Amino acid sequence: MRSLQSLCSTEYLDASCSQCQHSTPHTKQLSLWSLPPLLVLQLKRFELSTSHGAYQWRKLSHSVDFPVHGLDLRGLVSPIDGGHDDSEPCTDRCFIDALDPRVRRGIEYLQNELNIPLTSASRSCTKYDLYAVVNHCGRGISSGHYTAHIRRPDETCWWLADDTVVTPLSEDELSPSTTAYLLFYVRQDVASGATELSDLFPTN
Repeated sequence: MRSLQSLCSTEYLDASCSQCQHSTPHTKQLSLWSLPPLLVLQLKRFELSTSHGAYQWRKLSHSVDFPVHGLDLRGLVSPIDGGHDDSEPCTDRCFIDALDPRVRRGIEYLQNELNIPLTSASRSCTKYDLYAVVNHCGRGISSGHYTAHIRRPDETCWWLADDTVVTPLSEDELSPSTTAYLLFYVRQDVASGATELSDLFPTN
C-alpha cells in the first residue's frame, strides 16, 4: 500500500549543533523492527476541518484499495545493523547531547534494546493475508452503522455480518472500498500453522 510506504518514507531535517553552532542535515524515518503475527490497520476516515470559523470533524469517504492476499512489509523492516556503521559522527553526538535528558535516555534505551535478538519469523516472514474488515457506513462521526467482512481460518469464502444477518460475500467486493475502517491481517506463517501463536506468546 502506497499509504504505508509514505508513512515510512524518509524525512529530511536541519538541526543546529549546540557545540559547533552549525546547522547539519539529519534524516528521520519510521520503520518496523519486527512484524506482529496479527496486524490491524486503521484507515483515516475522519479529519478536522473548519466551517464558518468553527472546527468540526468531517467523514472521509475516499475509495481505498488494499490487498487481500500477500501484503508484503519487507521494505518497511529495519536492517539489523540499523542501516549505518558503528561509528557516530561528532555532530550526531552533539545533537543527542543537546536533547532533553528524558528524550536522551529514551534514545539510549532504544539503541540498547536493538541488540536484543528476536525470533527469526518476526523479521523473515513479511507477508500478510486479510481475514477481516470493519466498515463504517454513514456521513458523520456521531452516527452511522458498522458492518464486518469476515473470513474463517478454515474457509476461503467471505461473509458479510450486518447485525444478526450473515450473508456470503464475494472477495471481489472487498477492495476497493469507501467504507472500510479497520483492516485485520494475519501473517502467512501464522495462518498456515508454520508458526504457532503459543510459541510467540508463551503462557509460562
